[in-house]
Amino acid sequence: MTDPPTSQAELQDRVHQLEQRVQALRDEVERERVARETSESLLDRAADGAFTAQVDEQGRIISVWVDESMPVQRDVLQSVLQSEPVPAHCRHVVNTGRPVRFLVEPNGSDSNGTVDAPSGDATTSGMGAEETTLDASVEAWDVTLVSVRAAEASLFELPLSQGDGGIVDGASYVRGILRTATAQAGQRVLRESHALQHELVELLPDAILIVGSDDRILFSNSAALKMVGASDEDAVHGTKIWDHVHPGSRARTRKWKDRIRRGAPIDFAEHKLIRQDGSSRPVETASVPIVYRGQRAALIAVRDLAGRQRMAETIQHTLDLFDKAFHLGPSALLIVRVRDGMILEVSDRMVEFAGQDARDLLGGAMAQTEVSLPHASLKDLSRELIREGAIHDRELQVDLPDGRSRVVLLSARLTEIDHAVCALVSLVDVTERKKAAVAVRESRTLLDKIFRASPAPIAICRLDDWQYLDVNDAMCSLIGFPHDEIVGHTPGNLGLWVDSDCEDDLTERLSEQDAVYDFEARFRRSDGSTVTTLSSFQRISVEGEECVLAVMTDITQREEKKQALIEAKERAEEIAQFRSTVLSNMTHEVRTPLTVILGFTSILSEGVSEDYRRFVNLIERSGRRLLLTLDSLLDLAQLEAGTLEPDMEIQSVSDAITRMTASHRKIAEEKNLSFAVDVPDMHVFAEFDFELLGRVMNHLVDNAMKFTTEGAIKVIVEEVDSDLTIRVRDTGPGIDESFQTRIFDAFAQESEGNTRSHQGSGLGLTVSKRIVECMDGELFIESAKGQGTEVTITFPVISVDD
Repeated sequence: MTDPPTSQAELQDRVHQLEQRVQALRDEVERERVARETSESLLDRAADGAFTAQVDEQGRIISVWVDESMPVQRDVLQSVLQSEPVPAHCRHVVNTGRPVRFLVEPNGSDSNGTVDAPSGDATTSGMGAEETTLDASVEAWDVTLVSVRAAEASLFELPLSQGDGGIVDGASYVRGILRTATAQAGQRVLRESHALQHELVELLPDAILIVGSDDRILFSNSAALKMVGASDEDAVHGTKIWDHVHPGSRARTRKWKDRIRRGAPIDFAEHKLIRQDGSSRPVETASVPIVYRGQRAALIAVRDLAGRQRMAETIQHTLDLFDKAFHLGPSALLIVRVRDGMILEVSDRMVEFAGQDARDLLGGAMAQTEVSLPHASLKDLSRELIREGAIHDRELQVDLPDGRSRVVLLSARLTEIDHAVCALVSLVDVTERKKAAVAVRESRTLLDKIFRASPAPIAICRLDDWQYLDVNDAMCSLIGFPHDEIVGHTPGNLGLWVDSDCEDDLTERLSEQDAVYDFEARFRRSDGSTVTTLSSFQRISVEGEECVLAVMTDITQREEKKQALIEAKERAEEIAQFRSTVLSNMTHEVRTPLTVILGFTSILSEGVSEDYRRFVNLIERSGRRLLLTLDSLLDLAQLEAGTLEPDMEIQSVSDAITRMTASHRKIAEEKNLSFAVDVPDMHVFAEFDFELLGRVMNHLVDNAMKFTTEGAIKVIVEEVDSDLTIRVRDTGPGIDESFQTRIFDAFAQESEGNTRSHQGSGLGLTVSKRIVECMDGELFIESAKGQGTEVTITFPVISVDD
């Protein structure tokens, strides 16, 4: 909440600032309107001619009005426009409101078919489109149709003699932009049209994005870059659209994504957008499906709502400020109608000052109030106010109802309220001014004592040449010079600046702003040693001369500690890198011989007797557990080093999960556990790395079997709200709530030490979660002690055509 103003001048200053903000917002709206009109004007100027036509419900041309620049006769144009499939194009424009562009030949044939302009069709789009080839002997017309309401059609000043009638309310009209070209020149026309389209897109005040089927941004205009706060196209192109959508808007946006894939457009709706600096901004978006550079995509228009909201908030804030300023300000305010002196409104301060109830003041005449002003003075003031329009700080003596006499400063300004000339009058009690002046002198004495006794080094310098006018004892101790050797000299005379560029930089900054904070500089002391300071500089006035107040803090030791911390951080990063490298290398070195050992266990199991086969099986199970641990260590090392790159492919999840869990069924039977895999009958597809997802499933199913001594383990695959979910559910002991906050920490285990109930490295869930997130999925756990555990993986469902 804004604090109320403390004086009449501050009130006027705030009102002026708010008026400037409102005007700035109006200017922004006007710039958007001019930009739109400029883009429409560019389209007309780029044409060889333009026409307007009235159409019936079937899209047939009823009447045609041609502009003076039209290169063909009206009857020829109307004849061509009445031939198929032009009525279908007209009907499409009227019904959808979206432009249509096509090429026709004068004999009536449609050379290029209809082109829905916003869709960015690959045959006509100016953003990477292929050009259309026509017979070199045929003249072609490049036509663009846009919808025009009857009210707008009157703006074209259509002559009644060229049509069957005048403008008809409720009728449908289309505006046509026409260019003529031979087939050979048609290539140039299309290229120029493509360039014009790109220029128009750049001129639009709305942000325009093209998003591919993989959710990555393929194209953005300048308004889009500005809206997300990006410096150039490289910061946006190739990123996923979800990186710029607020989490609160993602669920609804994903549902609309499915509609776009089915070919349905999305009308404007409000969302929140995330800028690159992390801030959010309200927007509204509309989307249409298009084909862009040979692939399916979506064209998204994004309109910024922040300006509209700011204007509404500013206007409301202005009204609130006026109300607070009038009733809560320090001045006694009243509004008086000039023609009869009637008091129309009084502030709370005026009620307090007069010592009367507001109801006794409102509706009465100014001269009849119990706040007595000299009649002659009141009359003279009224005349001056009417003549000059304003009165400022006129000192008067008034008598209050309680018998006290007070000295006030009266200010007034004429204004108009409900078509009546009124005066806004301010009364400021200045009786205590002398007391205030004494208090000011005492305050100055106190400030001087504080200045001298402050432990922080403080100096006052003249701004134009940096000559010291005064310094405190702490400043003398900081630089090692006595007071008399500092005052009257400049830092340059004393050789204080270690870096002379600092003085030039500080002078330049203070010439542009009133204060400079956290300015770091090094000074040379009298003994030759250096000290590092963090200073704040404030421009002040001393006896009418511009000066600078400098307050400094010695940060020499802090800078030394900071440098030590930087060096320690660098050493820690080197150790972490060394650890990752050693971990990765050692994992490979151990994994290779272990793979050989496991390769021979199957041969040993067939070559030994039944009595010893269990030992071979034990070797195999232990080796595979060790191999799983090594894989986890290797994955963790790659994840920490940022070198794990998933090989993403669109695959059937049902088939993948069935193959991944097949080897676990035998282990479950050996432990007398029920093991089931429930996948949907219809194939569902998602994009993932088969090998990495297999490792995750090995971790999850292995954990479920390790902790479940009796009961069942079930793997479930299903589609929920456009998301694919993979659940691994067990009837084990569950996870204590106190441990669930650390369950994804590396090497964390619920039971630890020599007494732990189950073996393991504590890496399985850590690595699994990070691998799933690398594949743009999510992994989370639901568990309760004694009720089992359920681990869920989610991926976006991918639609695959048969």
